[in-house]
Amino acid sequence: MNCSKSGANNTGKQLFFSKGKSNHEPLKMLWTKFTIIELLIVIAMITILAGLLLPALNSARESGRKISCLNNMKQLTHADTSYSLDYNSTFSGVWGTLERMNAGLEECNWIWYSGLLNMKCREGTLFTYVNQVQSYKCPSLNTSYEVDYAKNMKSSMTSVNSTKWPSETILFTEEGSDARGNTHLGGPNGTNDGSFAADFKKVWHDAPRDGHSKGNVSTFFDGHAAWNRMTWEEIAFACDFPNRSK
Repeated sequence: MNCSKSGANNTGKQLFFSKGKSNHEPLKMLWTKFTIIELLIVIAMITILAGLLLPALNSARESGRKISCLNNMKQLTHADTSYSLDYNSTFSGVWGTLERMNAGLEECNWIWYSGLLNMKCREGTLFTYVNQVQSYKCPSLNTSYEVDYAKNMKSSMTSVNSTKWPSETILFTEEGSDARGNTHLGGPNGTNDGSFAADFKKVWHDAPRDGHSKGNVSTFFDGHAAWNRMTWEEIAFACDFPNRSK
């Protein structure tokens, strides 16, 4: 038998309990419908909470992508170091240098390149050491080509000991494709050719991409990777080690 608590009538907002058919069944709670005002209040509260939580969630996602990007570049740097151990302590090549050199492989460039935005990691020399395409791509980007990263052109076919500042000289970085930092061709989608050219004396260079929390991920000759907010002058200085005196 069902009975209401305190014997109140069944209209309005009221909480009821039901014992069911036997004394052994648990109590069941029966709620009447929300009013429109109460429903709107709940929706407003959910909206406010979502507004507070979404920026934190987006920041957490970006932190994860940045860490993944750092790991990708570390793999490529370790691959280039492994290549140098196999071939006379010389780093792999970059397009714009001689395509065929006697460094152990006939074709020595780190990726295959045949024109703007036409890049393939599968045919590059480093694919022997890192054979996962995703390791050549930034997780924050959604490009249709295989390579998102760029290698310092000044490091092409150079000795691993060619710089006096290995912890300050960039090996791989994220390129923004344009010498003035604007976005065209590869633009916000990463490199357009897989190489990063810089000459701080003549002030000509590609621009770094600031795709991770307004910063850039780079790796260095000594193998470490770092995220920073270097200006294009600073990153050019860090790449152009042949012209650097201090």
